[in-house]
Amino acid sequence: MKINKSIVGGLFLIFLMVGSSVAYGILQTFTGAQTVQEDEIELPSQNIIDYRLNSEQYRYLLRIGKTIVEFEYSLACDECRETKSWLEAAANEFSNQLMLIELVVGDSDALPIVRIESSYGRIVLSEPTPDEVMSSFCDLLVDPPIRCATSGI
Repeated sequence: MKINKSIVGGLFLIFLMVGSSVAYGILQTFTGAQTVQEDEIELPSQNIIDYRLNSEQYRYLLRIGKTIVEFEYSLACDECRETKSWLEAAANEFSNQLMLIELVVGDSDALPIVRIESSYGRIVLSEPTPDEVMSSFCDLLVDPPIRCATSGI
């Protein structure tokens, strides 16, 4: 019995397709367990909070494309109130992709510090201006506003 080369090639391709489908199913069962764990992560209901996130929440927010802004300030700092105000305005404007964490520090001489982190990187600003923060947002937001593209024009 003579076997044609095209029949052997066809059988090989069929075997390859069936094998890859079975391998995909097996791999999917192992990676499906991670999805269940992500569903168990409880995220804050609002995007402006006054406490630190745990490490799982922090990593998950970065993984889903959120930008996390940590604002450390002192209640005795007059300049900090203004910074807090425009950071909250930005958090409301970009509520679908920004999480603002406002942390009061005990040291009355502490400068306002803003840490911005996303999947694109991390920037730390001391005594930031609104322009510095917006420039950082342009660099780090997953979906930056149109004004980022037109700011250099």
